[in-house]
Amino acid sequence: MSKKATTALQTPIEEILKVENSRVSAKVLYEFLELDKTQYSRWCKTQINENPYAEPNVDFIGSTLMSNAENKGMQAHPTTD
Repeated sequence: MSKKATTALQTPIEEILKVENSRVSAKVLYEFLELDKTQYSRWCKTQINENPYAEPNVDFIGSTLMSNAENKGMQAHPTTD
């Protein structure tokens, strides 16, 4: 199925959140919710990592990404999403 056909089957919220294979980035979701940017790690800890109803590798899967620091001439550090 082409990417255009897949997008047509998505709801507007799925398109905004860039849902792919029924998955969404926690960072994208956090930005969409317009929450305080300085509290992202705290939000992840309480709403995902320490959530008694969220089972790792079933309800969420962590992934390590490199920061955009290299694009700004700084050393890149891995970040978990």
